[in-house]
Amino acid sequence: MTQERSSGVIVFTLFQKEPYVLLLHYPASSGDKESYWDLPKGHLEKGETDRQTAVREVKEETGIDDLKFFEGFKEQIHYWFQVQKTKVSKTVVFYLACTKKHQIKVSFEHTGYVWLPFNDAIAAVKFQNAKDVLSMAKKFLALHRIATNKRPVYHRSKAKHQKPSESSVKTVPKQRQPKTRSS
Repeated sequence: MTQERSSGVIVFTLFQKEPYVLLLHYPASSGDKESYWDLPKGHLEKGETDRQTAVREVKEETGIDDLKFFEGFKEQIHYWFQVQKTKVSKTVVFYLACTKKHQIKVSFEHTGYVWLPFNDAIAAVKFQNAKDVLSMAKKFLALHRIATNKRPVYHRSKAKHQKPSESSVKTVPKQRQPKTRSS
């Protein structure tokens, strides 16, 4: 059995005084046969703390470099997966942070991004543990009097910047890759 540790951030920004969560679109891979939406995260490098990894990963995956962390929010998720015949135990530490940046430069690892109100983000992510950590972040913000009402969604992909219609907000694809154009 192998053990892995990663760190990530529930990144949000305020649109009209309401928090919107950043989700990244992960392409299909050998481990995940279908593409999916999830939070920014990545593996710890030698000598890094969880928080240093979180900051580095968000910057590498999105270009965001102005994170303001909410002290008191640090949640862990744990899951198992298998690579060939090796069973892997993985722990991911999540922080909660705000950014003022709305334009994202998605890394080569991802095919797009979306800013969603918390309830829509919870519905859009694929994995239950991601839904759970988003729910915890929403409760944390509510306790700290950061509003969590629903507002219009802003969606961006690598090649095309667009604002989806209100009807598409309710049907954010969990498994489908967003339409993008080559640069």
